[in-house]
Amino acid sequence: MTPDLTPLLEAFAELVAEKVVKRLRANEPDMVSQETSPLGRRRHCQATQRRVAAGLPGAAVVGRRHFLTQEALKEELARLSSSSKPPRREEKPNIADELSAAIAHAQHSDADLSNDKSNGSRRPTPSSKNSPIRSGAQ
Repeated sequence: MTPDLTPLLEAFAELVAEKVVKRLRANEPDMVSQETSPLGRRRHCQATQRRVAAGLPGAAVVGRRHFLTQEALKEELARLSSSSKPPRREEKPNIADELSAAIAHAQHSDADLSNDKSNGSRRPTPSSKNSPIRSGAQ
């Protein structure tokens, strides 16, 4: 039977990762990890992975830790702010506009009724249920 070496290998990988981190920090003391990044953990990790995959400088993944240089972090912040413009809100008509339109419609309807009466034709008057303006007491 062969012993399970997985826990031993994981411990070894953690030790190696710590050494690599120390060496990276020695060469570039301005590395920012996801724990202290202004991007937040998720965005920082995504930016680091994207930069590493694209071969861009200033990013490193060591074990589970993701690092960006100060310069790369500034680039990512600029990229984020330029690409994430807030979505435009659809403007909803406000109550004043709706009320103005209803009054104009009512005035137009009244003018049509008075013109029809002067011509001798009869049109039924609109009931309160169909009127565009309803009273507050219902």
